Amino acid sequence: MNYQEFLTNHKTFYVLALDTSTRWIICSFFKIDFESTSNFSITTLYQKEEEGIRNSFQKLSLYLKEVLLYKKPDLILCGTGPGSFTGVRISVTTARTLSQIYRIPIIAIDSLSLYSYSIYRQENIDHFLIGFDGKQKKYYTKEFNQDMLLNPISDISKNEILHTIENKVLFLDNKEPLISWLNEKEKLLYQNKINLITSVSSRFWIDLILSEKFINNSDNFFYENYKNVIPLYIRKDPAHEKYPEGLARI
Repeated sequence: MNYQEFLTNHKTFYVLALDTSTRWIICSFFKIDFESTSNFSITTLYQKEEEGIRNSFQKLSLYLKEVLLYKKPDLILCGTGPGSFTGVRISVTTARTLSQIYRIPIIAIDSLSLYSYSIYRQENIDHFLIGFDGKQKKYYTKEFNQDMLLNPISDISKNEILHTIENKVLFLDNKEPLISWLNEKEKLLYQNKINLITSVSSRFWIDLILSEKFINNSDNFFYENYKNVIPLYIRKDPAHEKYPEGLARI
């Protein structure tokens, strides 16, 4: 069953949205009444979107106990990272487990695309750069505009970021590391272009997955597709980069 067939067979369905890849913990539940890509209504039944750098697993577990009292979901929307190594595993593992328990499919989208779409809808900016703190003086970044929603993800350094944002705005989940790396001249030139992501709306994520552009490009959608939903790790560990064929081969 592909995504279009799912929508045809489920004129009313319930979506659980999860993401813990950044400092935000997202757990929301929506009722969808769907007729077509231009005719649908969304009812928010439960919404938790809060900052929580620590205790993501405990908080998400608590929210799920509350949200699953409403109704069994028909579909899970899950952010797969990149971002916090532990956070990405929490949301992906949770989505995979619930998919197996309820025998329902997952829509897996990289978290940068989800956050990009939320910023686009809230800030009314249709071309910008978004980044998640990747530690080691790097950020996971993605360029957004309406025609290139699912752009490739880059893992870039400070100098690469500064070169990229010369003509566009940057939104970050944590901008303090980048600001601290700048010299005084760079701060004068770039500080006003660096914005902190201050709010997230998973409500707009539902608009995204119900959009005609997304529906027409969703091939990896079928029951028990949890087997193909894996954490999105962009950066290889130093040992792998130095010895790509394995340490035992040196």
